Amino acid sequence: MADRGLHILLCHADQHMDALAADIKSLPVPVVFDHITWPTQGLSADGKGIDTLCALLDSGKIWIKLSALYRSATPPLTRRHSW
Repeated sequence: MADRGLHILLCHADQHMDALAADIKSLPVPVVFDHITWPTQGLSADGKGIDTLCALLDSGKIWIKLSALYRSATPPLTRRHSW
């Protein structure tokens, strides 16, 4: 994957970050967390795994894709529209 410039995509970072951090650091490719790391609803900024996630983000080893923001929004953004 590294030779081809590919990256790995992971989710649910708040639930698994502490357990995955060492493995993520050792990977030869970037890691992208899609859907803003797919956080557990109601997660606080000091929730489980957040410090570890921030340390990896600061290291430049991971990226967080800002997608699916509607998951954290209140209606009407959570409704699908048929434009």
